[in-house]
Amino acid sequence: MVEPKELSLTVDGTNDPCSLRDDLIFEFKGFSVSGRVQRSERDSSGGRMFDKLSLTIRKASGGDVQQTVMADEDGLFVFSALPPNEYVVGLSKESLQSYSFLQKELSVSVRDDSVTVGPFVIAGYDVEGSVLDPEGGPVPDVIATLNSKTDKYTAKTVTDASGKYKFSNVSRGAYVVRLEEKPGIQLSTNVVEISVFDKNAAVEVVRVVEFSVAGRLLWHKTSGEPVADARVTIDGQQVFSDENGVFAVTSKRVGEVAVTAEAEGALFDTTRHKIRPFIDLPIIYPTKFRVSGNVEVITDVTSVQDLRVEVARKGTSFKEVAESRPVDEAGQFSTYLFPGEYDLRIIDLRRQDSKNVYTTDVVKITVQPVNDVNFKVVRFEITGSIKCFDPCKEVKLRLVSERGDVREQTVAGGEFSFKEVHYGGHVLTVKEDKRCWEKPQFHLDVGGSDSGGIEIKQRGFVVLAKATHTTELTLTDQKVKKPQKFHLSEGANSICVEGHSTFVPSASGCYNFDIAPAVITSDTEELTVKVLSYKFSGEIMSVGSDITDAVLKSSTQGDLETLVHSIFPICY
Repeated sequence: MVEPKELSLTVDGTNDPCSLRDDLIFEFKGFSVSGRVQRSERDSSGGRMFDKLSLTIRKASGGDVQQTVMADEDGLFVFSALPPNEYVVGLSKESLQSYSFLQKELSVSVRDDSVTVGPFVIAGYDVEGSVLDPEGGPVPDVIATLNSKTDKYTAKTVTDASGKYKFSNVSRGAYVVRLEEKPGIQLSTNVVEISVFDKNAAVEVVRVVEFSVAGRLLWHKTSGEPVADARVTIDGQQVFSDENGVFAVTSKRVGEVAVTAEAEGALFDTTRHKIRPFIDLPIIYPTKFRVSGNVEVITDVTSVQDLRVEVARKGTSFKEVAESRPVDEAGQFSTYLFPGEYDLRIIDLRRQDSKNVYTTDVVKITVQPVNDVNFKVVRFEITGSIKCFDPCKEVKLRLVSERGDVREQTVAGGEFSFKEVHYGGHVLTVKEDKRCWEKPQFHLDVGGSDSGGIEIKQRGFVVLAKATHTTELTLTDQKVKKPQKFHLSEGANSICVEGHSTFVPSASGCYNFDIAPAVITSDTEELTVKVLSYKFSGEIMSVGSDITDAVLKSSTQGDLETLVHSIFPICY
């Protein structure tokens, strides 16, 4: 490049530079780099071609931009006054925002002459748009399609993480942008018409006005089994999970919501999640599972109001009770527990020793409710022995429960047993016969363990003593000479003669008795004590001298017994 490009010269023969022998000076400033920007062959339609298209040149070795020039309406541009060097000619950022080029930069070498670069070919234009949620956040993965209104040109893309989509290298013309509405989402519009001419085109922002939020309920991470028919509440909306555990609600807002779930046999914690279009909720699992079952209730013995189901972690021996739940009128119970192994037992609040009254159970909770825990009342056994002087024959026992149930048995041997006995109060009685017993009746509180070790010992034998008058009866054991005394009332008296020996009866009183038999044994059924005559004894006293040869006569007139008692009220 030379400056000036031309000089005006007038030759007059006297004062002109030539006549004065002055030099005409043209200064070399450098070389020029020129080029052109043009459309592609497929986009050769008429009309104004370029608008505010600028280019830059810089040294290839780096550094700042040397010059910036504008292309004219025909796309021509020139960089001037460039010293020899290696250069890079490129399109400015502003131009790249308006046009789409096949090449953004071209290298050029300036040595000893001006050079031409290019051309820069406009491949087309960019058509850009975005899809945003109700709060202005990006909505990714929305399919966008661009269709020409004049030919068969079509292109497809999807929105990126920022919610934007872009069609590159689009020729000038009229187009329709279509956005695919996925199931569960509603856009402000899904069809936008746009014209592309001398610069990139921006499509109006499309917003999601309503979208679906989906989630899933599973019983456990490992099983993958769905929780069907669960009621799920999200942002005030209630829905039910399907057979696959899937649920969905619609929303018009983006933000954090509370999610609650209710299912038969399971409890879920309330969780909070941020909902957005096309973003599913994380899988939700129960935190507790229901444990339920039945408790055997014995009418008139067990009161459901007093029964509790106690739960403790397995192996802790109920030192720390995790749960205590009542039993309903039907004998059923239920509680919810975290996964794990537990010991369960029944407590009767009326009984201090009720821990072993019911069967216990061990429950392992993994991924499902446990619905078949059944508690039965433990049946106990009452055992004992009977000791008789002779071989025990037909000892009749009677067991009566506190609710009035009666059980009887006749024992031929020395041992007895009542099985399947419910807990509670019972009375065991040895029925009366010819034998008498040290303890004929036992009050038993059955529960906690079997009632064993009951010992029924024969005390002696029963004799029916009939007396005509009140008296004292003495039976003397002929072996050990040990007397047994009995007070007999007038009439029949049932007495227990202790021991197994031969006894001689005698009576004391103000009478002479006839006692039969004279000797009694265990075979003796009846003893009679009959008054034969009355006994009189007394003392005659005098003042002065002893009385000898005194005669006492009794009268037979009147009631002899009355007479005797009036004279001698105390008989020795």
